[in-house]
Amino acid sequence: MIYILVSKTELSFSNIWRGHLNAVRQALDLNSSSYQQIDVLLARYKKFKPDDVIINIGNHQYLGSQLLNELAESISKVSRTIFFMDDYTAPPPTQLRKALTKSSNLLLTTIEEPMTQNSLRHFEIVCVDLNKASFKKLPFKPSIYLGSFIYWGIHRPSRVQFFHRYFKPEFYPVYISTSDRQHTKYCNLYINYRPLEKIRLPDELQKYGFTIYLEDKKAPRHCTSNRFYEAISAGLPIFFDHECIPQAETPSCIEQYVISDAEQLLNMNLREIQVDQRKLWGHRNYQRELVIELAKTFCKYGIL
Repeated sequence: MIYILVSKTELSFSNIWRGHLNAVRQALDLNSSSYQQIDVLLARYKKFKPDDVIINIGNHQYLGSQLLNELAESISKVSRTIFFMDDYTAPPPTQLRKALTKSSNLLLTTIEEPMTQNSLRHFEIVCVDLNKASFKKLPFKPSIYLGSFIYWGIHRPSRVQFFHRYFKPEFYPVYISTSDRQHTKYCNLYINYRPLEKIRLPDELQKYGFTIYLEDKKAPRHCTSNRFYEAISAGLPIFFDHECIPQAETPSCIEQYVISDAEQLLNMNLREIQVDQRKLWGHRNYQRELVIELAKTFCKYGIL
């Protein structure tokens, strides 16, 4: 039996994990595979069989050591496990990695060569563009905050130089959506911006004027980030800093949207760019592409 291991808690606050779950279910449905979805809090009591397969979605870091140890003991007996890793800084919990030394394990990740590879030696790493799950094509809506810059996500120290490059000049209103704790870190940059609570992605992006694709300079080679798919879903014009061009699957025709300083944004026709980018990137069904890629991966590794 194939079991999809999830956390209701993580699914409630993470669009990313929900997207992965939906893609996995559709990939299994393509082959009429039998599977059951089970919550991690129940899975730690489950008596799995050696020929079972577990597809784990989520990091479950919030569970704490005791519950993770119980979960690790429970899943250590199965023949094969598949984990999803959506960020190079967040591998599966230590307890689970240690429990899977005798299993046949796959790690599906957007990272071609994870920096934590030594701790993942018991996994076969397969690079899949999981971020395509973030795509949700929305109809065009006029911007409420014309000409504004919206940035969403956590404060990463390795992006500070880019934050200063585009947040500080004050050529346009800057909005940042993140948690209260992360806002404290942004405030320490001494920039003038308008704080937002975490917004609903990608829907609420349509209120704003544009965004900029930024990456960690020392990040390993990886697929195009969720930010790209979320922006084009909403029809939010997206620009690319010249030092932060996506590496693994570079979207076509981005050259005309590459910038190197904030002043370049002042003369941009955002409405025209919105239309052009929808023509360039919005016509593809990225979610369907991911489902097919997952189905092929599952077949290749004997999961289906």
